[in-house]
Amino acid sequence: MADEKTQQQSQPQPAAQPAAKPAAPAASPGQRPLGVTILSILGILVSLLIILSGVTLAGLSGMVGSAMNLGILTGNAMIVGVIFLVLGIVDLIAYIMLFKMKRIGWLLVTVLGVISILMGIATDVMSNVITIVITALIIIYLYTKRQLFV
Repeated sequence: MADEKTQQQSQPQPAAQPAAKPAAPAASPGQRPLGVTILSILGILVSLLIILSGVTLAGLSGMVGSAMNLGILTGNAMIVGVIFLVLGIVDLIAYIMLFKMKRIGWLLVTVLGVISILMGIATDVMSNVITIVITALIIIYLYTKRQLFV
């Protein structure tokens, strides 16, 4: 018996398997990936600029138009300003909801992105190609993360 114990002790023990590294945890619904955070913050900033543009255009068109007696041009500029204002507010709501990881935010940003792409194609201006590509990439990215939105 003593010999058996000595033999067992003298035999090299198999090396312990190193513990496998745990896989990076997949984001669970409600957790915000860094890409969504960046897109949301940039979207909120752009939305605020659109709102500011709308307020400026609508407000200044009334003041300048009445001072210079421009008539119909004043009305057109004011309408464009109001449209900017409304779109900016919808954009702002969409990106705030996206930041909060709400499904309605994901849906609004995706729908507004598709509309942006369609308008870019319809206007057929070469500078819109960059906007179309960037918007398409944003939509693709958000589509890959859609299961995270609650």
